[in-house]
Amino acid sequence: MDEEDLLDENIPAKSKVIGALNLVEDDDETATKKDSSGVVRSFSNVVRWISDSITGSGKGKHGNVLLDHLRNSTMFRYCTEEQRQRVANAMERIRFRKGDVLMIQGEPQLEAYVIVEGTVVRKRLIEDQLHLMGPLGYAGSKDSIGLLHLLKKEPAYSTVQATSDGYAYILDSEVFHELLEEDPTFSQDVICSLVNELRHQTIVQRTPLFLQTGKNLPTEPLPWFAISCAAAVESFYRSGLNSILIRQLTGEPAAFFPNMQIQTPTRILYINGFKGLRHLFETQIDLSDYPNPQLMGLALALVPGIVMSPISSILEACNVGHKNPEPLVIRWTRGLMPRCLREVIFGVGINQLSDYFEERLDNVFTSTTTRNMAGSLLAGCVAGYLSHIPHNLSTLKLLEPKTSYKTHFKNLAEPW
Repeated sequence: MDEEDLLDENIPAKSKVIGALNLVEDDDETATKKDSSGVVRSFSNVVRWISDSITGSGKGKHGNVLLDHLRNSTMFRYCTEEQRQRVANAMERIRFRKGDVLMIQGEPQLEAYVIVEGTVVRKRLIEDQLHLMGPLGYAGSKDSIGLLHLLKKEPAYSTVQATSDGYAYILDSEVFHELLEEDPTFSQDVICSLVNELRHQTIVQRTPLFLQTGKNLPTEPLPWFAISCAAAVESFYRSGLNSILIRQLTGEPAAFFPNMQIQTPTRILYINGFKGLRHLFETQIDLSDYPNPQLMGLALALVPGIVMSPISSILEACNVGHKNPEPLVIRWTRGLMPRCLREVIFGVGINQLSDYFEERLDNVFTSTTTRNMAGSLLAGCVAGYLSHIPHNLSTLKLLEPKTSYKTHFKNLAEPW
């Protein structure tokens, strides 16, 4: 099956597409259509570049918009401002309409595009199936298309179709070769840009789930003190949130901060327990020693939640004394099984899933702090959604221990 058969019906043939893309100067309404061989554009660009190099008269002819895009381009990111200005002077401005095709997969890459206004979509045919392709390389280079295949006029990686009206700048392959040959320093800086991008891609972290390791922290004494202080603060707002949840589940008022003399030290033990168990496992157990490291990592990820379940049960039991008059030594055992499941999900979310998401946000956020915060928020959302049913079941069992789990689940499933 031909690629064109899989593209949208409104995609015209390449010869019509290229003819429809008008080369326009910023202040010149007359359009010069591109010759299908590209000779006219190549010759005019070379002449213009030579003139600009000698006289400097072309400096800044496209303004800062194009330069901003070149600064973020994978290929020109580490070039000098003067070098990027010369590239900009050698480019031509075109308009495109919605539905126009700028390039077709497999055909020689004769020009590269920098999209300045409007949107395009990249489509690649893989084994008779059409796929939408995301941008490659540096996060800001998504508007640069075709640069990596321009040097040797290699086959285009994908078909590029406009999804809205807009305009772009074209860099001709022959003109690009002239720029590289005339200025060895520019060639070196282009290579440096590509090498830095390649180096960046090789260090992108994609650790499989359950094989994450925690960040290296000093053993004495600040981290544990800081964690304990944070846990003490958390004990108050968690107690308040639990009281709100109990009010919602029962329709009866509940104290916001009951038994804080028990909750606060227990919460500190709970949080330090999760962190400490992970640290213990990572320092004492080498997953690579096992035939299936990821399976062993899964087993170790479940342990903190199971171990911390009794401590979590004490925290939960402190909030329901007004509804369940049983002594705390007995009350904490109510709803233990679903609470254990909840703690396992929490443990994976705190220790594994947060690092898993943080790694995959490397190209989204440049700040380490922002990535850490976003990863924790995403992990919290996933863990919170998966654990809300066992959490509510364990709470209902704490409140009404004589009612069966089946009845609690049925009541929970019915709309309030």
